[in-house]
Amino acid sequence: MTSLSYDQIQFLRGEIAPLIEFQNFICISNIDERKFVVEFSKDSLLLCFQEPFLRFHLTKMGKQNHISCFSQLINQTLSGINLKNFEILNQDRILQFTFQSGKDIFFFIGEFFQKKPNFYFLNAEKKILISLNPVKHDFYQLPEQTKTFKPNSKQEISEIFNSQSIEKFYREKEIALAFEKKKIEITAKTNTAIKRLEKIKKTFENNLKKCLEWEKKQHEATLLQANFLSLKKGMNQIRVVDWQLDNNEIIVSLNPALSPKDEIKKRFKEAKKLKVGIQHQEKQLLEIADQLELKTKELQKIELTRTLKELFTLFPETKPKDKNQEINLPYRQYKSKTGFHILVGKNSSSNDALTFKYAKGYDLWLHVKDYPGSHVVIKTSKGKIVDKETIDDAVQLAIFYSKAKNFSSAEICLTEKKYVSRFGKSKEGKVQISKQKIIHAKVDPERFKSLKTH
Repeated sequence: MTSLSYDQIQFLRGEIAPLIEFQNFICISNIDERKFVVEFSKDSLLLCFQEPFLRFHLTKMGKQNHISCFSQLINQTLSGINLKNFEILNQDRILQFTFQSGKDIFFFIGEFFQKKPNFYFLNAEKKILISLNPVKHDFYQLPEQTKTFKPNSKQEISEIFNSQSIEKFYREKEIALAFEKKKIEITAKTNTAIKRLEKIKKTFENNLKKCLEWEKKQHEATLLQANFLSLKKGMNQIRVVDWQLDNNEIIVSLNPALSPKDEIKKRFKEAKKLKVGIQHQEKQLLEIADQLELKTKELQKIELTRTLKELFTLFPETKPKDKNQEINLPYRQYKSKTGFHILVGKNSSSNDALTFKYAKGYDLWLHVKDYPGSHVVIKTSKGKIVDKETIDDAVQLAIFYSKAKNFSSAEICLTEKKYVSRFGKSKEGKVQISKQKIIHAKVDPERFKSLKTH
């Protein structure tokens, strides 16, 4: 079993709801991009939308070091608000968390489907404020009712019957999967290194073979020296008697551009160089043989490993530096002086991902006019006015992450993301804008420095 069935979800909801309902929301943070810890005033809940181990359960884990843009928006809105209800929707694998403070109502919707699981944050009208996966609609719509799951056997439910055993079960599964992935990754890298070494070895073997022909090259020079008077510049070849072959005649090829003296000198020089090269090529081959032996032994050791700990002991450089290390998102995160989150693309591919995967149609979008640079997105909600201070902050980010940063001023395109479209399928990061406003701005290094990354 990988993901929870409807009956197991129903069983877990019955365990968790009485504990977390009417607690205040404290914070949501990220274990990774699709795995969250939701802290309430007394308990914490883990929500995982990462295939193949979709799940939710109570957890002893606290706030994580990383808070994504998705989590930041929720924290801004929900801090201190009470969880009024936790229920299952549509008799399916859909969970709804209802938060309320006075007239303000918000929802978490978690779809734990094996295909395209998603996590939504909604307002009272069920308008989607943010979602884990991009969606086409502005308002949340329940998916068409899938086949209602019949309860599994009591034996299956009893095998994983509460949050504690669920957490242990999936933790073991995730560790096993992480081990297999890391083992495959290290094995592939080692095999690649072996192939590279074998290719280098072949090159050195060919070089050694050429070096071992130094005597032939020197003998040809000696033959030419013995027939010096018969040589003339412009000749392509000469027939000479070879005393090493019982005085039989052989043909020696010549360079017509060289004088007889230079031809002989060149051949003696080449012979000497080849002779000296023998030792170097042999030394290189010995070193390559040692490296190949080492890598072959590494492969054997990898095959015998059974745990991540063993792998990291063998290859300490592959061990994550921090279990809560920041997720490698395709953008930098900043916060404006008034609290808006500003996202800045890192390169052409991340620009494309930021604009067309992470940005919503109503988010503000900026880019320096006429210069290569990062896409900049101000995260907001539909109808919410973004203040001038935030726009000025985003303008400086657009300038400093572009080729325009070396000038005293620049022009910046400002529009809503919905007016931005791709310019050609093969041109990653290239866009066209159907509606925009041009802002003229001076470069302000102090304002840029004052912006804090998150």
